[in-house]
Amino acid sequence: MKEQVKFCASHRPLSEESAEKLTTWHLPTKLLAMLLLAALLLTQLCGCAGREAAEEEETFYLYYTNADGTTLYQLAYAPDWLSNSSSKYRAEKVMESLVTAPEDLEGTPSDLTSLLAGDMFGKIELNSQDDKVTASVSLSEAYYDLTTAGQAMLRTGVSQSLFVSGGIDRVVLLAPSQTTVGQIDTVDSVEKSSRFSINQYGEGLYNDEVSVILYYLSEDGTALAKEIRTLELGMTESLSMAVVRTLIEGPQEKTHQSLIPSGTRVIDVVVEGDVCYVDLSAEFRKNFSGDEAREQLVIYSIVNSLCELRDVERVQFLIDGSRVSVYASAVRLDTALSADSSLVK
Repeated sequence: MKEQVKFCASHRPLSEESAEKLTTWHLPTKLLAMLLLAALLLTQLCGCAGREAAEEEETFYLYYTNADGTTLYQLAYAPDWLSNSSSKYRAEKVMESLVTAPEDLEGTPSDLTSLLAGDMFGKIELNSQDDKVTASVSLSEAYYDLTTAGQAMLRTGVSQSLFVSGGIDRVVLLAPSQTTVGQIDTVDSVEKSSRFSINQYGEGLYNDEVSVILYYLSEDGTALAKEIRTLELGMTESLSMAVVRTLIEGPQEKTHQSLIPSGTRVIDVVVEGDVCYVDLSAEFRKNFSGDEAREQLVIYSIVNSLCELRDVERVQFLIDGSRVSVYASAVRLDTALSADSSLVK
């Protein structure tokens, strides 16, 4: 991997030597840092190291992309406003900085581009509930013009920039509904607890690890059993898609069993408003076998798992892109379904 290029608040690049020292002194061991600071008056070398350590503590990161939207670049800044105590003020300044990519910076690609190009960004609002702060970022319909990878990079870059600015626990991306005039939909959301590994120069743009609750068949085969899993999201995979994929792959606990019929393929999983649309291949119905009780467990294994996600209240099934009236004989699929806790053991 190439060495990360760091920038100061004036958008002037630090020298390679300074950048190397900053990387070296970033989060040193507590003991070593204390010893160096204690020796500040003894040697000029230790004094320089102390100043460099302090400078590193004042930096935060912003994220940009390139013209064709295939790479995510991480730039370090040390703006004066970072010390402002208002989370709202810092969040607004972060979004202001993200809208326009810096130009003519040494060591960065000539086509450095904002993740929020054009008029995509509308406004940002902060709301607090139960001591948790959510930043709601309003986007225009231009969001839907992005590729899946572009949406993933926007999600990553905007959320991580806001988290590092301090005081924000969750980022929600909002955009006008594509199906209901005047309605605003949640198109994505990120928790601060999610872990991102960003590779700005090469393979594997990021990995996002999220803890979820999934439902499989219980050991006695009569009910749904809860299983807590940590899912790793790839660059182009949404959390709802990962949930369905993992249900098909099967449980980790030996006493649990998968309920999804063999051969089932995921065609698409999309969340619009509070409804998650799950489009599965024909094998999902064709390869099912069992009685009405088993039929319910198969369907609600998916429904209950998806309804554990923060923004999902109901699940609408599609088979090869079309609605069907019933799954086998008992469970109707022509309307969106809510979770059924009575099936959980």
